[in-house]
Amino acid sequence: MSAMFASAADADARRKAERLAAALTNAGTPCGVEPRGTLAVLKASPEIVARLAEPEIRRAVLAAARAEGFTHVAVELA
Repeated sequence: MSAMFASAADADARRKAERLAAALTNAGTPCGVEPRGTLAVLKASPEIVARLAEPEIRRAVLAAARAEGFTHVAVELA
């Protein structure tokens, strides 16, 4: 029975990550998103990582992540 709950939680986390990835792509900062609990790990190219460092874009990314239920964001080079 616990496996059922784990898979449902995993499926929910994947859906949130997919919605965040779509929002980021629509905002011009395409990234892969890997959910790790309440942490969203963004997997991005070096060009996108540079854009993510811009204050306005960083704030927008954090707002989009929070809207999906993530409390923290990390960036990883793809």
